Amino acid sequence: MTMGPQVFKRPRYRTPSAQLFTDEKMLRVPPYGKLIGSYLLIGQVNRIGLFLFSVGRAQEELGLSPKVFSDHFDIVTSTFGWRYDRDARVMYIPTWWRYNAPDNPNVLVAALEDLNGLPNTPLLNEFAANVRYLPPNLLETFRQRMGERYGERMGAQEQEQEQEQEQENSPQPPHGEGAEGDARHCVTAEFSADWLVATWNTLPRGIEPHQGKLGRNGARRLRRRISEDSVRTTKAWWLQYFMQVSRTNIMTGNETWYPPLLWALEGKNMEKILVSCL
Repeated sequence: MTMGPQVFKRPRYRTPSAQLFTDEKMLRVPPYGKLIGSYLLIGQVNRIGLFLFSVGRAQEELGLSPKVFSDHFDIVTSTFGWRYDRDARVMYIPTWWRYNAPDNPNVLVAALEDLNGLPNTPLLNEFAANVRYLPPNLLETFRQRMGERYGERMGAQEQEQEQEQEQENSPQPPHGEGAEGDARHCVTAEFSADWLVATWNTLPRGIEPHQGKLGRNGARRLRRRISEDSVRTTKAWWLQYFMQVSRTNIMTGNETWYPPLLWALEGKNMEKILVSCL
């Protein structure tokens, strides 16, 4: 049997944005962090920003020791809010569609084939529910394809998103996901816990971005801080406080440390911040 000539596919190299190294968050990370951040965007990534990631391969290709890579990898993922499931070895870049949106529905369908072969991971849920940066003309196709793959899971996620949106648009006590109610601290505020987390993460510099929901511990701290002073029920107060946290000099001397949200909600830390700004 005569076989035809073999066709080899030319490897494709993804070109990072020209603004990558002038991004405010990228300016925040140390040199090795910039190297690792660039690698995450072009090294092992696929077409959807949810991909298998080998730490050992990354260390070898970048020529970094395990400790140097681990330390700076954590800085990069926390700074950008990127997610890594170490057990499943899956990396997820939630803002991927913002910079790499498919040109049309057909391209999106082809890109979603990259889901094949991924192990089971909670990051699949996050990916399926994250349509924030998808163009409107791709939403229906995305939801249809993800619905075919995950069925009931997608329906539950969409219902949860709708409930969160309703809560966001109405005054309510700032409960975190799964947080237990506490009558002593049930003070009505004009914002939700999700709004608080989102506002914290929009600060341009000086803080550590918060990943995921506020959680029970964070919601408990938030209720206590609000109950201590009625002025803390407004969005304006928290926005001003967060800006003060981002400019604080209390923890200077450690160039790799930035205050996390739960730290800022601790009573003694809040008192230090407020006193330092008087």
